[in-house]
Amino acid sequence: MTVVTSGVQAVTGGESLNPNQAKTLGLCQVISQEHPGLRCRHIDLGTPASDLQGVVRELRLESSCDQRLIAYRHGQRWVQTYDPLPLPKQNANLLKPNSTYLIAGDLVDGLGMVYAQSLVKDLNAQLILIGRPGLPASNDWEKWLATHGPNHRVSRLIRKLQALGTEGNTFLWFSGNLADAAWMKTVIGQGIDQFGPITGVFHADVMGDQASCALAELNEESCHSICRSKVQGMQVLQDILANHPVNFYLLQSSLSTVVGGAGFGAYAAANCYLDTLAHQQQHNNSPSQWLSLNWDACQLDDAAGGSALMAAAMSADEVWQTTQRALAQTSCPQLVISPRNLQTRLKTAFTPAAAKETPAADTISSHARPNLATPYVAPQNEVEQTVAQAMGDLLGIEAVGINDNFFELGGHSLLAIQAVTRLRQEFQVDLPMRAFLFEAPTVAGIAKIITDNQITLPEETQSTIEDLLDQIEEMNPEEVEQKL
Repeated sequence: MTVVTSGVQAVTGGESLNPNQAKTLGLCQVISQEHPGLRCRHIDLGTPASDLQGVVRELRLESSCDQRLIAYRHGQRWVQTYDPLPLPKQNANLLKPNSTYLIAGDLVDGLGMVYAQSLVKDLNAQLILIGRPGLPASNDWEKWLATHGPNHRVSRLIRKLQALGTEGNTFLWFSGNLADAAWMKTVIGQGIDQFGPITGVFHADVMGDQASCALAELNEESCHSICRSKVQGMQVLQDILANHPVNFYLLQSSLSTVVGGAGFGAYAAANCYLDTLAHQQQHNNSPSQWLSLNWDACQLDDAAGGSALMAAAMSADEVWQTTQRALAQTSCPQLVISPRNLQTRLKTAFTPAAAKETPAADTISSHARPNLATPYVAPQNEVEQTVAQAMGDLLGIEAVGINDNFFELGGHSLLAIQAVTRLRQEFQVDLPMRAFLFEAPTVAGIAKIITDNQITLPEETQSTIEDLLDQIEEMNPEEVEQKL
């Protein structure tokens, strides 16, 4: 598959860029990874009329791993490559102490709270915090904590917010739809009235593990859900702050725009929008500095990771130190942040796989559990039984133990996406993809995360509910209808 666009890649610096069309590039990074039998290359044209002959020549050539992303400018052929850029430790003059900063996006599963904690600690900043819809208002925080487990992601967010200081003094807290222009204008106006002009904007939306969805399962609704805050939300922010003297916009993008990743098609597309937007604003000589950072896996908490992948992830402190150094340079509107060798990762990500597409779950024949170093331990409760059943169905294994590693059983990222999707629907919880990929890829680990994210009722309330259910069971249908 060869995809041709115009105005997506910043090559010469003189292009008129189109961030919306750049979303196509994100999909191109993932297509061949989810469908190994299909190779995909992307060709970007400067002026279609003069560069069209280049497309004809390109179609006659065999595509290769290092010749996937190509651009033609005035008849000249360009191939995208990456070079390391030293980021020496220096003061980022854009970061002003005792100033106001706006952090918008997903403060539960993005880097927003990493930025918030560091800005308050290092710069004594005042913050306008705008999180995703459905999060409790500050006067409901104690009620939430009393009815939810301490390891629930929202519970952890609340404790971090409480540690920042006093709402109204150190920060203002809002929860809503970033794409709702009228609401956003109101809350941002309240923030400016309370704390004064905004010095910098951090757009820090959901990380990839929460935005994963296989291409075969993507529909208009899921695409919109993944792209809403990153694309429409960013457009709304631009419009509202167009006449405000903001020093900088820092956009949390993702390494998925560079190395792809199974399940990250729509997510990579949304982040490609942000990358190209930063280049566009630099080309248009925006009075604000724009910077898009393509992050690798990051730890949102200081706790050590539970797997080799998570152990290699950047810590919260490393994220902040890297951000400061990145803001201190003014030459590049986009930086790729990869603690591991990027060239090796690119080669691994786009070398054609020998494996064929994974068959549908209902076509997999069951077989016995393979010999593992981990002894078999049967599920101990209903949640573990459901998780073990989901894994077993997808892997075609008759009995999955609670300590068996999903990947040692033969699982891979595409199957992990299917498992997460199924368990989210089964338990109606926001099970993060990183639970499979990084933190706890076992039945016991996943079951604990599910339990922690479910509502925990006080013992008296639970007893009352059980009594009512017993009474209902003893009623005939007419009595139940009358009571209702």
